[in-house]
Amino acid sequence: MDLRDNLVRRAVELGATIAINCDAHHTEHFEFLHYGVATAQRGWATPEAVVNTWPLPQLLAFLEERKQ
Repeated sequence: MDLRDNLVRRAVELGATIAINCDAHHTEHFEFLHYGVATAQRGWATPEAVVNTWPLPQLLAFLEERKQ
């Protein structure tokens, strides 16, 4: 995540949907995912606000809604 924890919190308060990303450009970089998770946790992001924690049917419905 590129947002600081205080901005994550504000985004969640405003109803934003966020994604946690390690910005991996190489397979070894996936180990940095924990930094994004920690930032989301400090920003009080719930699983409901984090798109890449959703079950597949929920994600597909979310994407379908945005097509229109």
